[in-house]
Amino acid sequence: MAAVLPEALRRHLADLQRRAESDDQTGRIFHAALRACNDTGWSYRQLGDALGVSHFYVSSRIKQASPDIKAFGFEIPARPWPVSVLEPRPLPLEISYDLRALLDRAVSDRTPERTANGLAPAVAAFFQALRAATEPAGTRTNWPCHWA
Repeated sequence: MAAVLPEALRRHLADLQRRAESDDQTGRIFHAALRACNDTGWSYRQLGDALGVSHFYVSSRIKQASPDIKAFGFEIPARPWPVSVLEPRPLPLEISYDLRALLDRAVSDRTPERTANGLAPAVAAFFQALRAATEPAGTRTNWPCHWA
């Protein structure tokens, strides 16, 4: 799930955006603030969603930003990255091979058959195996396959 802009940051940007419509200097500050947000990890899409505009709008404003403006009157928090929150854990080699084989099959399988939820059977098998692989080690009761 994508990170959502903190409410305080969203309010500051929305205020700058509103004031930028009638003031060129505020517009330059707004563009620089968007650029600083993007530099700290917030994507065009996240910024656009927070402001109720398209990511193309955000992109064009960032391209207009002056690198000379550094002060915005508020702090821009870095985007929290999921990798820094969740520590990856290694999978057993046989499970990694199985997942890779299932993914290859899911990508290449062109069957017209579909499961009840609309997935191709190979895709459904991949997600079933992926779900089983994320169970804590020692609790995997029904590993779906092992292809050598």
